[in-house]
Amino acid sequence: MSATFLAEVSLAADPRLIRGVRLLISSLAADRGLSMDEIEDLKLAVQEACVNRLALGLAQDRLRIEISDDQNTLVIAVSGDRPGPGNEDEEAALGLSLAEALVDGVWTEDAGGTERVVLRKSLPPPPVGPAS
Repeated sequence: MSATFLAEVSLAADPRLIRGVRLLISSLAADRGLSMDEIEDLKLAVQEACVNRLALGLAQDRLRIEISDDQNTLVIAVSGDRPGPGNEDEEAALGLSLAEALVDGVWTEDAGGTERVVLRKSLPPPPVGPAS
């Protein structure tokens, strides 16, 4: 089964705009049955991934967030507009460590010369309807 593309957001590399990304994540996660606690954890993890890209200087002008649903897993990729990897930054690495504690998987990967952070969060199984 292939991934279902849900949304892509490209915004100015301004930390104040991450608030809108958090709202989008909240809405998509709620539609997929995550609990309030899971939604809060996911929003914080995505925020940390965005801040990581900004802190490392990998999002000088633009920050890009891609969200998809891949076999009952929400996958969120956060990248900047500059080639990576960026400079090592202890605070930025700490943020990704926090994200790892909040979701089911966090890793970085090369996406056409730009390093991106990918977050994975398992979704609950779809509700079972009444037996016929």
